[in-house]
Amino acid sequence: MDSFGNYTTTTSTGAPDVAPHRDYKFLIVPLVVVFLILLLSALVYLMARRKRRLDRLRHSLMVLYEFDSNEHEWESLNSSDNPNYTQINNTAV
Repeated sequence: MDSFGNYTTTTSTGAPDVAPHRDYKFLIVPLVVVFLILLLSALVYLMARRKRRLDRLRHSLMVLYEFDSNEHEWESLNSSDNPNYTQINNTAV
């Protein structure tokens, strides 16, 4: 004991030995969100590409149609083979 009554003790100042806390939800949740965003964007891209292809096909096939064939349509409508639905049948039962 020294003259002032102070005792010196040695203690360790390191962190206590604790098992590492493994919380995977902080890793899994952002990865799932990123994956879903990528999946949805890929689906939107594929749908847009399909629509573009169908539009190109439609425009390339449009030249095959005859737009000046009004005479043919009226002839087929006025033929005697087609029934006339504008006449009223007055036969009462």
